[in-house]
Formats: sequence, C-alpha cells, structure tokens
Amino acid sequence: MNLKTFIIVITLLLITAACTKEEVIVDNATPEDIPFVAAGEDDEVITFRNDSMVRKLAELYDKKLVVSPDYYKTHEMQRGDIIQFRIPDSNTIPTTLESDVSRVIGLEGETVSLKKGQIYINNKRLDTFYGMLMVDGLRIKEFSIIEKDPGCAADCLQTRKQFFDTKLEVKVPTGSVFIIADNPLRGLGSMDFGPLDTGNVLGKVVGIKK
Repeated sequence: MNLKTFIIVITLLLITAACTKEEVIVDNATPEDIPFVAAGEDDEVITFRNDSMVRKLAELYDKKLVVSPDYYKTHEMQRGDIIQFRIPDSNTIPTTLESDVSRVIGLEGETVSLKKGQIYINNKRLDTFYGMLMVDGLRIKEFSIIEKDPGCAADCLQTRKQFFDTKLEVKVPTGSVFIIADNPLRGLGSMDFGPLDTGNVLGKVVGIKK
C-alpha cells in the first residue's frame, strides 16, 4: 500500500467513525449525592418512608425531605430534578399513598424510550448516573450475574429480570414530564401511569433536612 492509498483509507475510516458515533445526552448539573439543607420559611418538610429512591445506600429512605412548593414558579423544571408529586387519577397500581417522590427523566416534547434497561431521550442514550434502570441498587449487567438472592424467591427474581426487559416509547405531551424513581420497582412513576401532568407536581425536593 503506497502512502496516498494509506491516507485515503485512514480518512475514510475517520469519516465512518464520525458518522457512526453514538449520540448521547449528559447531565453534569445534577449531583448524585443528595445535599443536606436547612428548611426555609416557605418550605415543607415531609417524612419519606418509601425506598423508591434508594440507589446504593438508603439515600432518601426514612428521611425528612425539604420540599420547595414554590420552586417552579421561578425556575424551569430540569432533567434530574427530584420532585414530590400527587399520584394522578390515571394510576392503576394499588396504593394507599396520595403522593410520592421521583426523578424527572423526560421533558415536554421529548420522546422517552427504554431498551434493555437503558433510557434514551429522542433516541439519544441518557449518559448519567440515573440513565439506566436499577433494582435495589443494581443495573442490568450487575443483576444478571446474581444467581441467587436470599431475600428474593424464584418468582421474585423473574419479576426483576422481566422489569429490565421493559420496552417503551412515549412522547411527553405539553405540560407534562416523564418520571422514573431511582428504584422504580418500589415506587410509582411514568412507567406505571404515563407522563405526569405538571399540575400534579407538589414541589422540588431540594435536599434532606439537616
């Protein structure tokens, strides 16, 4: 191969690589660690006893959370925000709760899809710490190597495996958001009742009460 041919081949390879490069959406603004904050005069403090927002540790489990009811009067809702929301009438999952806590994944006008536990926004991979479904702190690759969980019977394990195989594609309508909890099998969200009307958002969870 002469030099001219070599340069042409390398150029074509670089062009092909550039054309096939995966598009991603990143979120460098949302911290993975939940901050401890003092409650403001207009904030509300709720005791959250659900484990739907547990990742590796008991991050929000049995904690007093500071919720700002007026936050979105002066701020735009952002991907990654943790919100308290009123459970909508469209929910068909039996629950005694009137409200729950979850994370904003998709914004109005976006298409949210799920493939093998990975979340995509407008066909772009969501590349952030909450970009993949988790069950009890495990992502699909981590969970797949577990042969036996002493706290989970065979049918329980099968349910969890099927959960990772969930496929969906939903266009978020105007005035709505798509929410998924960090431990979604233990909570309610848009995988259960579809996009959430922002009128059901009760406030932003700004942190854990000091």
